[in-house]
Amino acid sequence: MAAGVQLKAGLLQTNDLDTLLDTKSDLEIAGDVRNSGLLGLIQKVDKTFKLKRQRSFRAVNSKGFMVDLIRAPLSQQDRITSLGRHEDLIAEPLDGLDWLTDAPRMTQTVISEDGYPVRFIVPDPRVFALHKFWLSTHPSRDPLKKRRDFRQGEAVASLALDYLNLRFGDKAINQLPQELTSMRNGLAERLRRRSSANSRSALPPGFSDLDDEAVSSTPKPR
Repeated sequence: MAAGVQLKAGLLQTNDLDTLLDTKSDLEIAGDVRNSGLLGLIQKVDKTFKLKRQRSFRAVNSKGFMVDLIRAPLSQQDRITSLGRHEDLIAEPLDGLDWLTDAPRMTQTVISEDGYPVRFIVPDPRVFALHKFWLSTHPSRDPLKKRRDFRQGEAVASLALDYLNLRFGDKAINQLPQELTSMRNGLAERLRRRSSANSRSALPPGFSDLDDEAVSSTPKPR
């Protein structure tokens, strides 16, 4: 919405929804949400959602769609690990998520499917893109998800550079951990030259060129 573009459905297609909980927040959640929790909220949309197991971070509906509640590893400043007072999803810690919760915020009003405006508060798109690139090189990441992580990071990075006039070399990005800033190497050059089918630009360390993989896996004509 901020960039005024549409993304291809395939880039967004997934069978789950990750909900990132900021455990350092001092925000007091409204009473009905505090009582019903995240599980109660999604059950208002689809009553078939159930916890995968007791005290689970995941709820699954009758069609197999999953909603996960995730968080950064706990620290002494953490306040909450779930939204509800009673049975609810318990946030699962994942490495690297503190980069997103601590990132500068971007606020944008979007129009929902029912036509009403909704205010989104999200991490800086550059931090989101770099985090996606980092995920795509993480050894424990599902190989299928790695490819999607890479493409999503590439798309958001392109939006940040070409539509939102953001740069990956300013102070806010330079202050990020080295694991993220190392992902910048070759990124801008790759995005500038990607439109040329015959060009091959540098990639951040740890990446293989997925375009090259697709070409190499295609049978050659005899």
